[in-house]
Amino acid sequence: LDNLLLLAPNPQWVARLPRGKLPDRNDFIHHRHDLAGRIRDWSAAASASEQLAEEFVRWVEAPDLDTLQPL
Repeated sequence: LDNLLLLAPNPQWVARLPRGKLPDRNDFIHHRHDLAGRIRDWSAAASASEQLAEEFVRWVEAPDLDTLQPL
């Protein structure tokens, strides 16, 4: 575990997602028969996750070790 890099989204980023959380199985309960609502929320979260992927690629291309925090 000495060389482990754990990635986690910033809580402020998560707060901007639909319902202020990452999508999970409980969304099926929350939306019940509102398929369009669930698809809308999950699609928005998937689109937002692309931002995280792009930021990670930029970091890998030019690592800034000062942005890392010990666990």
